[in-house]
Amino acid sequence: MEGRGPTPGELLWPEGLIALLHQERDTDLDDLPARLVDHAVRFNGGPLTDDVAILVLSEAGAG
Repeated sequence: MEGRGPTPGELLWPEGLIALLHQERDTDLDDLPARLVDHAVRFNGGPLTDDVAILVLSEAGAG
């Protein structure tokens, strides 16, 4: 994971993604990928220049 973090010059890394997921814990799973991309675009300071892949998994019956 090489996305930019909220602080200039900082990368997001897994810990940053975990923090974002915690922040978005009440977000509907159908909306979660778009919300994560919105965060990435904001942290990047503009449109992303590379591809993004997101896999959302949930327990059966959850979400």
